[in-house]
Amino acid sequence: MKKAKRLLVIGLILCLISAFVSSFYLTSGGQVEIHDYNLAIPSGETVHMYEYRPKTATTANPAPAIVFSHGNDSTLQTHQDYAMELARRGYVVFTPDITAAGKSSAVMDMSTVGYGIYDVIDYVYYALDYVDSSRIGIAGYSKGGTNIYEVMNEYGRQQREEADYVQKIVSAMIIDTMFMPFDGFPTGITIAWDTGDRSPYANNYTKVEGYLPGDLSVKPEFKELVNRAGDFFSEEELNDPNVKIEIGKVYGDLETGNAVMIYNAHLVTHATGVFAKALIADVVDFFETTIGAPNPIPSTQIRSREQVFAGGVGLVGIALMIAPLAVILMEAPFFRSLRKAEDDAVEPLAEAGSGAARWLYFLPAVVVSFILPMTNIRFGQSTYKFLHMGEKTGLTRWFLNTWQNSIMCWLTINALIALAVLLLFYFLVHRRRGLSLRAVGVCANLKDALKAILLGLSVFAILYVVAAFFQYTMMVDFRLQDLTFPIMTWDHLLKCMRYAPFVIFFWCVNSVSMNAFNRVKGMSERKNLWLCLCLNLIGLVVILAIHYFKLNATGAGLGFHMRWKYYTTCLLFIPITIAGTLINRALYRHTHNAFVGPVVFGTVATIFSTAVMMMPDYLY
Repeated sequence: MKKAKRLLVIGLILCLISAFVSSFYLTSGGQVEIHDYNLAIPSGETVHMYEYRPKTATTANPAPAIVFSHGNDSTLQTHQDYAMELARRGYVVFTPDITAAGKSSAVMDMSTVGYGIYDVIDYVYYALDYVDSSRIGIAGYSKGGTNIYEVMNEYGRQQREEADYVQKIVSAMIIDTMFMPFDGFPTGITIAWDTGDRSPYANNYTKVEGYLPGDLSVKPEFKELVNRAGDFFSEEELNDPNVKIEIGKVYGDLETGNAVMIYNAHLVTHATGVFAKALIADVVDFFETTIGAPNPIPSTQIRSREQVFAGGVGLVGIALMIAPLAVILMEAPFFRSLRKAEDDAVEPLAEAGSGAARWLYFLPAVVVSFILPMTNIRFGQSTYKFLHMGEKTGLTRWFLNTWQNSIMCWLTINALIALAVLLLFYFLVHRRRGLSLRAVGVCANLKDALKAILLGLSVFAILYVVAAFFQYTMMVDFRLQDLTFPIMTWDHLLKCMRYAPFVIFFWCVNSVSMNAFNRVKGMSERKNLWLCLCLNLIGLVVILAIHYFKLNATGAGLGFHMRWKYYTTCLLFIPITIAGTLINRALYRHTHNAFVGPVVFGTVATIFSTAVMMMPDYLY
């Protein structure tokens, strides 16, 4: 109990430090105010939005503004580092949850242009007297870039067809999305495009022999885009790789708005682009060039890594409190039956032997460790075979997001494979060596199972209150890229928790392997714990090392380039695996039950895995 209380205090301190440091960066030491509000738009829906307003932006001194759209499987906090850097340079920055994401309306159709971005621009242009309406810029990342594309096409239509067309923005930046024709865009607005040179989306552009897929300087489609601003490349030069686009150069006339700029962030993938210094620097440079920064700060001074690290510390704090909270709650009379008996030392019953026999003992865990990353793509894409909603495949009205469904399918099938391997080795090896399932804690009854579920929900509820306190008082959340523990709407939370049984099942099988089958006589607890961590991680680390080494060298990783998300999922699964291994072992030692830990950890880990991925795919 002393250790549990000590760890709980450390976790709370980490959350407190994370919140204060993150808030310091996001508000530029108190020079920027973050406002949280909901905007009612003409379609009848509501857009939830953060506004980063510098104190220098006043009615007497209106400031330029930027509207930034996040992408799919994201929320407004995903790109808070972009907002932070722009706001500390004097821009008023608006980061909405696009409709159907985060806390915005859970729309069932595509009833707004750019998923609410068009209406946010209207609000900023017409309603705010502390915004200089002659200097408004827009940008979007990934699906957010597509949202900006849709808004620009709507402006182009209005410019061509409506006599009372009003130009509301000066410049627009589309970041790391599929290349699309710009024929429908309006004139008078400076356009920029940025793609990381290791982004998978770059592989969809014209391939130029001898160059990385992500080298935009030689791509004919981007030379054609530059030619919107003038005749900079002849017909022959469009396909001549010796004639290159100058990255970051202004092509055309900024005064009239007929200008184009191409950026190409170095060593940036689609996954790292949400916080990459090079990409954020490009955004800062573009808007300073096109609408001017009230407080110019060199783009070399980007503090995204510090802010990301601060947010990650809070996430570690949340994870660190899971096991201590469960241990403390098990002191309550209702949960006390989940604890192990006083005379139960939780000692392993089987010996691994030596030589070949020892390798055989640990072989199942090694096999399963490699199966996990190697089957990600194949099993992740299996949902289309059995989930249907009309003509849409891979989802249903209960399971709305194909990517979440892919993750859950992947985890479930791998858990079934691991279970089959464990059972095979149990009957062939472990049982003959005297290992009894009940004796090593592989047992459950209905009453204790229900208590374990309530325990998991109780731990989750307490952590949720902690996260809510910091989010509502300091406007920060605890995250490491897509791993996050955010505060959601009740509807959003319930949709996430639909996936909890799949996550819990995976960790139950893993717990049986690590805590029951891979603990042997004569091995210290610390050494065995390190061994279990290695067994859980070795496959992920090896496969990911091969993938990212190849990606860095050639611009394309293992397999089809548009399967990048599966490898990013595996990468983010590493910290989850470390946390799951440690927490499940701690609770196993306290309960001598292989399932209590996975139920508690799996309930919380469900949010880590699904919280930002709520754009319903039937909207496409």
